[in-house]
Amino acid sequence: WDCYRGLAARLGSSARILGVDLAAIDTTGAERWSAWVRRCSEQIMSELPEGPLALGGWSMGGLLAADVARALRAQGRAVERLALIDSLVPDPVESALVLDDPGALDPVFDRDLTGLGTENGSGEATAPWRQRFREHAEALASYQPRSIDVPVTLAVSEKSARERPRSSWMAWSLLASEGLTTVLLPGDHYALLSGSAGER
Repeated sequence: WDCYRGLAARLGSSARILGVDLAAIDTTGAERWSAWVRRCSEQIMSELPEGPLALGGWSMGGLLAADVARALRAQGRAVERLALIDSLVPDPVESALVLDDPGALDPVFDRDLTGLGTENGSGEATAPWRQRFREHAEALASYQPRSIDVPVTLAVSEKSARERPRSSWMAWSLLASEGLTTVLLPGDHYALLSGSAGER
């Protein structure tokens, strides 16, 4: 996505950037989340075998980055910082609804497609996006919040802070055992990777 290219360009002069494409990881069902964590960790160890790391992710990607950081720490790698961009700890009730009622995702799909600047609707143009979002939502249902011994920086959009339950982002204050820095940024979930908010 172009938003990630822009973020990488802003960081490129000060760090080597590695992005992991989840779509390239062939896995299905209940094991998808653990497979993502394992394969992301393996790719990072292979392509960045030495030196300290800083991991980050936007939305669900931040939750995945947290679990990857734990996996890398277990292998002896130094992870100096975890950056979370509007990564909210999911509500277990909402996660259960996703698994029980596929239709519960439709309003979220429409909102996300609009926010990403992708054509709204249910036709062929949006079918791949909807399938990918569904896979991500189903995988996220198996996510389990756990303490992490890495300093965490959390960027929260003003809209998320205003409309989502406070526990969904304040939970990181309990999970980040090495300290949490929270930054409140203008805009919504999608604005944080673009424009002036993304530059911060």
